[in-house]
Amino acid sequence: MDEDNFWYGPSEEIFQGGNDIRNEDFSLGSPSNSDTDSDTEDTTLCISSSNCLLSNASPAAEKIGNVPEIWMNILSQADHITLRAAIRVNRAWYTEGIPHLWHSPTEAGLRFARLARKQNERLDFYAGLVRHVQYSVWTDRGGPRRTYVFARKAHAMPKLANLTSLECLTSSLSERTAGQLRTIFVPSLRQVVIADYVAYDRYMGRHEELGGVSWFDIMCMECPLLETLSLGEGSGISHEDFHHFLCRATRLQTVKLDRGNEHLLIDLVRPLLKSLKVCPDWMMRQDSYEILSRMHALEYLDIAVPDATITSEKLSKLQQLKHLVHLHIWPTNDIGVMRCTVTAAELILFIEALPQLVDLRIWLEFEFFRFEEMVKNAYDLPGRYPQFDNRESRRSYLDYIQKIATVEYEVASSKAEQDPSSIDGHSMRDCTDGRATA
Repeated sequence: MDEDNFWYGPSEEIFQGGNDIRNEDFSLGSPSNSDTDSDTEDTTLCISSSNCLLSNASPAAEKIGNVPEIWMNILSQADHITLRAAIRVNRAWYTEGIPHLWHSPTEAGLRFARLARKQNERLDFYAGLVRHVQYSVWTDRGGPRRTYVFARKAHAMPKLANLTSLECLTSSLSERTAGQLRTIFVPSLRQVVIADYVAYDRYMGRHEELGGVSWFDIMCMECPLLETLSLGEGSGISHEDFHHFLCRATRLQTVKLDRGNEHLLIDLVRPLLKSLKVCPDWMMRQDSYEILSRMHALEYLDIAVPDATITSEKLSKLQQLKHLVHLHIWPTNDIGVMRCTVTAAELILFIEALPQLVDLRIWLEFEFFRFEEMVKNAYDLPGRYPQFDNRESRRSYLDYIQKIATVEYEVASSKAEQDPSSIDGHSMRDCTDGRATA
């Protein structure tokens, strides 16, 4: 069956009278492919509106067919191929299945290639069922053929009046008119995910917006109910525009920022920012850790650090992120090269200060690694770097690092006895704290 045209099956008018569809000739594909599709059309089995199954159905199948909660759940999890057949069974299955079939249509389905534009009511009916769209560079242009693009550029896709979730892929918003942008940035939108370089012209190698039209301006004006916004790299949003947007976005609850958006870490975003990835260039700023420590709503933080030593003073600033669940710190150079002066005792205090943290990855070279061979009980978790991915492995890692801290304290005490000037009071205090915790 032609994948581009599977949407255009029986419309809702067919079921107004409550009659069954029993082997009716509803072609879901192109008329030119009717010969190849005949096997599908001729073998459509139907269940009557009185909920009586075919005479040769098993008792289990009859029970399933007579319990709406069961087959409604099945339809909600069925794939598109199954749904295309299911909606032709009867009115009840059509009513339940058609919203699932059109919830997240493919790019081909959104072209409405086989539906005449004069059938406005039918087109609006299907468009009104769409809830999620993955928007690409060709979504509302019909296809890569140049003549087809110019012929249908402005009206290739109807307005999706009930769209709630939108995902824009790379280059998908390049060279879009205001009319095209308004067909996807509709007032009903609740969630918008912007991929990397969404307005990036891959051929010209630069940002380009046709006629000065900004997708971000259109989104700000057209989406008052927006609750979640995720921005990828190269979004092209200025500090001022983002500030203006946050002042008006009264329904916004969650903001996620990928690398390259560090200039958007303003005061207004603090209670909203749940996920952040930071690039190494920005981490070179002297106040980078201080700014991060103020983003108190953060649940996910991924830091790419440059060639600079990570000290306990820097790491301790992140202890203020009490909602942190995922923390990844990795070097831009090879793993095992970048140094970290944080002691085992200090790392224990850091982890214990973040009670929600259940996913930790720190790919840095800690000085206490040299004490690992002195721990009698072998560490039974993968890798030597600080890492865990659930509460159980977190407890196991803390047990292990406590043993390292004990050895660390003993070595520091022995060294202090031999040469008191070789260790400062701060280091001894940290080691003592680690041993007391152990």
